[in-house]
Amino acid sequence: MNALNFKHLRYFWMVAKTGSIVRAAEQLHLAPHSISGQLKEFEETLGVDLFRRAGRNLELTDAGQRILSHAEDIFNIGDELLDALREQKEKKTLPFRVGIADSVSKAVAYRLVEPALKLEEPVRLICREGRLASLLAELSIHRLDMIIATGPCPHT
Repeated sequence: MNALNFKHLRYFWMVAKTGSIVRAAEQLHLAPHSISGQLKEFEETLGVDLFRRAGRNLELTDAGQRILSHAEDIFNIGDELLDALREQKEKKTLPFRVGIADSVSKAVAYRLVEPALKLEEPVRLICREGRLASLLAELSIHRLDMIIATGPCPHT
């Protein structure tokens, strides 16, 4: 076997999920004989039977169940990849994480970060309010980009 044919794997996966070549063909918008032929070719390539007849439906063999488990993982990872790419397209903004000390007026904080919202490149402003000590800890591990406080940082 040279390489895995992912089209064959997809057809197998759909037949296994639906329990029928006819239902899989409907889902894939293909003719049942196309699916059947592709499955036979897939079984020949792998050298194992993937299904056995159970009345009008198909049941997975032991080899089919093992392959189905891997197919589920493969297609789940593929879906995650597509989701990540969609999110990346939607998130063309740069995150700008600002910590605001409790003692700072929200109006003052807004006026200080407002110029970042007017940059050519879109910015997603993420503000976190809290005690200065905890904000400094967040800044030290790069979870914040900036802190707005009413006084200088305490000496350590």
